[in-house]
Amino acid sequence: MANQVLYILSFLLFAQVYVGIMIILIIYNCWFLYLPYLTWLYFDWRPPEQGDRRSNWIRSWTLWKYFKDYFPIHLIKTHDLDPCHNYIYGAHPHGILVLETGNFCTNYSGFKELFPGLISYLHVISSWFRCPLFQEYLMSFGKYWQATVSRCARVAGAHRKSMWVTCRLIGRPIPDHQTLHPTQEQTEELHQIYMQELRILFEEHKGKYGIVEHGTLIFR
Repeated sequence: MANQVLYILSFLLFAQVYVGIMIILIIYNCWFLYLPYLTWLYFDWRPPEQGDRRSNWIRSWTLWKYFKDYFPIHLIKTHDLDPCHNYIYGAHPHGILVLETGNFCTNYSGFKELFPGLISYLHVISSWFRCPLFQEYLMSFGKYWQATVSRCARVAGAHRKSMWVTCRLIGRPIPDHQTLHPTQEQTEELHQIYMQELRILFEEHKGKYGIVEHGTLIFR
């Protein structure tokens, strides 16, 4: 249970703790203790858009292995992915406390073994990166909020009603070309292709995860 508590607290309290530390240093006239961090930021500034400050030490904490096994979290490969390309993984369903951390931000999901040559990053909303120090904690997992990519891959989530079991299937990639100013028609066309491929992935694998044969995938 400690691993789930730490995961939740890392999102709900760590940012406030870091801000509190900064305020305490200022109140007690110890602000100079914060200077090494500011100096380090000045000479090694890599904004979260780049996501290039991951720490294999943090990603390999034994705690994350227990976190992955608790639910459990599974990553399932259905197609090979060419490491010469970039991919966007769209995960459904998800929430603010994204369990995809277990698949793409730790070293215990088998991602590197399933997809050699690919490096995973988890896209999260930019507001998570507004707090100093907490930003470094998030980036150590390989989290960031912006990317330049050339094609998409589908990821569907199969789960029971309790939501305790999460299985992520990585499906066939959908080829796409970068368009700086896509039209509404182009966006809608790609959206329809994406939904159709999700339906195919769902129908091919639903029987493996306790979904009844007549069950269908509904988009809302």
